[in-house]
Amino acid sequence: MKSQFDRLRNIPGVKLDFESNINQFLNAEGLEISLVDGIANVIDYREKIVEVPIQDARTKHLIHLLAIQMRKYFEKYPKLREECDVRLTEFFTQ
Repeated sequence: MKSQFDRLRNIPGVKLDFESNINQFLNAEGLEISLVDGIANVIDYREKIVEVPIQDARTKHLIHLLAIQMRKYFEKYPKLREECDVRLTEFFTQ
């Protein structure tokens, strides 16, 4: 890594701030550093856990009952359909 910085330092117009400590910073952060064709690649992996709720049978049944009731209200009160969010009415008409 030091030899790479030495090569970059000799190129006119290239200035590396904190170049003496950059390797320490990268290692302290736990980043993977690899050299390919004279280019230093800094690789960072982060795990992201996403929880996706899964509907059980009872929840699906309750949503179905709500949809039936909403359809009845939409037929009885047409203005309600106009005032209701488009995504919601689309969901209940499926």
